Amino acid sequence: MSILDEKHYRNIIGLLKEAQKGLTIEEISKKLNLSRITTTKYLNSLFASGQVNMRKLGPAKVFTLSARLPVEQILNQSSDLILILNESYIIRQVSESFLLAFGISKDQLENQNIDTTVIGPDLIDRIRDPVKQAMAGKESVVNAWIPVQKERRAFRIRVIPLAFGWGDKGVAVMLEDRTEEILAQEENALLADLLNDSPAAIIVSDFEGNFLYSNKKNLDLHGYSQSEFLNLNISHIGTPESEKLKDGLFKELKKAGELSFEVVHFRKDGEQIPLEVHAKMATWGDRDVSIGIATDISERKQAERALKESERRFADIIDFLPDATLVVNRKGTVIAWNRAIEEFTGVKAGEIVGKGDYAYATAMYGERRPFLLDLIFQNDPDVQKHYRHFSKKGNTITAETTLTPPRAEKRLAWLKASPLYDKDGRITGAIESIRDITDLKRAEEELRESEHKFATVFRSNPVALTLVSATDGVFVEVNDAFLTRTGYARKEVIGKTSGELGIFAEDGKYGEMVSRLKTRQHIHGMELRCRIKSGEIRTCRFSASVIVMSGGPYILSTVEDITQRKMAEEARQQQTQGLATLNALAIDLASMPSGEPCEKIILKTLMKMSGAVATWFSHYDPVDRSLRVSDMEIAPGMMEKVVHLLGKRPYDMRIPLNDKMYREITRDIVGKRRTLTEISFGQIPPVVSAAIQKMAGVDRFIGIACIIEGQLYGASVLAMKAGQPDPSTELLESFSHIVAVSLRRRRAENALMDSEEKFRALFENANDGIIVNEMTPKGPGKFIDANDEACRILGMTREEMQDIRLVDLDTPEMKERAPVIYQEIKRNNRAVFQTNYRTKDNREKILDISVSLFDLNGRPTMLSVIREITGRKAT
Repeated sequence: MSILDEKHYRNIIGLLKEAQKGLTIEEISKKLNLSRITTTKYLNSLFASGQVNMRKLGPAKVFTLSARLPVEQILNQSSDLILILNESYIIRQVSESFLLAFGISKDQLENQNIDTTVIGPDLIDRIRDPVKQAMAGKESVVNAWIPVQKERRAFRIRVIPLAFGWGDKGVAVMLEDRTEEILAQEENALLADLLNDSPAAIIVSDFEGNFLYSNKKNLDLHGYSQSEFLNLNISHIGTPESEKLKDGLFKELKKAGELSFEVVHFRKDGEQIPLEVHAKMATWGDRDVSIGIATDISERKQAERALKESERRFADIIDFLPDATLVVNRKGTVIAWNRAIEEFTGVKAGEIVGKGDYAYATAMYGERRPFLLDLIFQNDPDVQKHYRHFSKKGNTITAETTLTPPRAEKRLAWLKASPLYDKDGRITGAIESIRDITDLKRAEEELRESEHKFATVFRSNPVALTLVSATDGVFVEVNDAFLTRTGYARKEVIGKTSGELGIFAEDGKYGEMVSRLKTRQHIHGMELRCRIKSGEIRTCRFSASVIVMSGGPYILSTVEDITQRKMAEEARQQQTQGLATLNALAIDLASMPSGEPCEKIILKTLMKMSGAVATWFSHYDPVDRSLRVSDMEIAPGMMEKVVHLLGKRPYDMRIPLNDKMYREITRDIVGKRRTLTEISFGQIPPVVSAAIQKMAGVDRFIGIACIIEGQLYGASVLAMKAGQPDPSTELLESFSHIVAVSLRRRRAENALMDSEEKFRALFENANDGIIVNEMTPKGPGKFIDANDEACRILGMTREEMQDIRLVDLDTPEMKERAPVIYQEIKRNNRAVFQTNYRTKDNREKILDISVSLFDLNGRPTMLSVIREITGRKAT
């Protein structure tokens, strides 16, 4: 081809480029002004080298420009890695750059089938189809990662049809290394996805406040679409207060390069959202910009408000405590100083709150030194030496000491210090209460009772936390408090579901909680019964929220064990009901006439308080020293069975008590026995006892002795079923006291009535006259009573005696003797004398009188026994 004119080659190729449908030999020779023979010679040369194609159209030959390039042109004109293959996939030629890149020699490739070479399997499998297309004359491009020596590289591979000088077809495989570009593109795409999917709101703006970029979180936070938000300025979404700060913040950011601050923005719907923003100065193209990462701090602000409110309530509670109280934080700084301690020390809260370095000790001792509450943070035997009766129970310390406040009097004080905890169980401070016991030291027993009634004012317990995947319910993390409460080890929980662990004792409750969370995203104070590792069922209160972490939803829960609180509430309710029942019993017994039986109301009260199967009451007779069953409460139909087994009615039972039995009953007010034989002191045989207990389902008996000052008045017995809880011993002791007081009153009233009846019988049936009248400083006073014989002797009725003084009927001689006799009565409380008495019908009688003094309702009273001896004197 070199002996031909290169200019004619270029001219022919140029014509064929313009004529895509091709030209005949005649058309080319005319256009170039060449002979047909010369034109044919050039065309044959181009055809042989593969640069033109030829097809017959009738008798004419039509030539078109070939898509194949000469091998020499490809190798010489390209800097890519090039591999030349013929139709048999034999490597004909390879570029130096290819050999250098793959680290192999030319003799390892040239004239070898590519499938059998070291690069063949990794390369040809990725370009086999493009090679087939190129053999058919069609160029193609493919992207692929190819192993190159010890690493993988990304190539853009062009497979180009070509023609060898002798006319055979072939392909050129051209590899363009684009590894760095593709890695950069993938990295940029990854960064873009990370930014857009970031849980933090990210904004880019210029220093005029125009927005240049916003990720999805920020759009969701503000409620705008991408196009809406990028058309806004910072001034459009900031509150007036935030807008005032904008210029100053931009100025400070330019100066510092990085800045954190808080602002308030408006959402599209007008709602305000507080944000914490961390901004950094950066370059965006050819200008400086601010890249801001914003976090919604609505919950934190709410928590801060709640914390301030909690602190205010805490301060109010501390301030109104009756005991002098101070609170310090972990650093020893005073954070609370109530009114009582102001009065105790003479130091106002404003003078000491916020101060550390043992400032509270100067108010107590006049010098800086560790105080009792400092032992909460660090034990120090030298500090303990300053205190008497030092005691530590759990984390609570009590002691006594003498305080010498510089502005107040010297005091003997009882001190109590306890730690304060945060939600994770860490000690954050200490509280100390100070009670003036100067006047109460002599009452140590009272003080111990008071200490027992009052618990630590403030006590904080760690809260159990769990993190569970909302997708599959698997525990992702739990804290130590949860493990302590449940008894599990961490490895036993992580990766398991609550269903696999069997934590929730009620079917469907966990699903209900998850369903509520899906609707509300938050629940608070949901009570659930939970099973810990030991199998014990506990009542817990759950609060939970759905949070997003690492692109996935999780359930964050707090678990508070309220089992003890529930039990305490139930016990308190039972105690309150029991006290109300006892109060009603006391009122009923006090208002009941002494002659009316009280056993029914006593037993009904016992049944109501205890829920016993049966109960009975026995009176104690101190004369024959025995207990007799006086009444019984039992289920309908059961009495007949008891009588049948016992062989007699329970009311016919009498239990004699010897000294040992009496001491056993009166030693303990409330006592427990397993069998009827024991509770009856052997009066009921063991066989009968076992039969009755089996029939009634009773496994124990509770005896209640009604005792006052060591004296027994009666006893009650409760028959309790197996598994039934015992009533409170405190309530039963209160019941015993109320009943014993009533029984003692009734016994005294009955004795008084008996005494009055005997006195009245003696009074009315006496052979002598008897007169009762008041005694005054001047002598006999107002008439009280007289018997029939006295009325006969004196010749008056009782009504007439009411209107006169008996001394007025004395003879003149007796009136003279009366003062002497009266003094004798006052001196000796008695006197015996004779007197002449004149009746209202003017008859004179001689009387023998014996006078005695006694106390009647707190007043001195005269009892006069008179006997008429007129006839005896006459003889």
